[in-house]
Amino acid sequence: MMKFSICPSYEKSDMLGDHMRTSQGKKENIFNVDQGIVRIKEALCCRKVLIVLDDVDQVDQLDAVLGMRDWLYPGSKFIITTRQKQLLKASEVYKVRQVTGLDEIESFELFSWYAFGQDHPIEGCMGYTRRVVYYCNGLPLAL
Repeated sequence: MMKFSICPSYEKSDMLGDHMRTSQGKKENIFNVDQGIVRIKEALCCRKVLIVLDDVDQVDQLDAVLGMRDWLYPGSKFIITTRQKQLLKASEVYKVRQVTGLDEIESFELFSWYAFGQDHPIEGCMGYTRRVVYYCNGLPLAL
């Protein structure tokens, strides 16, 4: 498995990340954009991959990654999450799904895992937890 990250303050060099991990888990340093592009092409052309882009908010982020489609092995997939539906319409995205937020119970449990390390609030924090869950309105990223 190869991992690389995209920085929220997107630049082409950020998309490559400071390093990549090879299938053996070793870090591989990338020193410039051209070297990174070659390395990504080599890794993506030989096997099916799933590329997940979470909370995309700029069209150039989306275009840069969708531009990689020609490099991908047949059957590879993208999952893109965004709050800005117009980004998907402007790009060549084929299937769009509307995702609903978490219900109150799921929100309560997710927040509790992050805040308290368990599926329920610690004693004395129930009221605060209810207010946070209500305020976040089922959005996992906010929770």
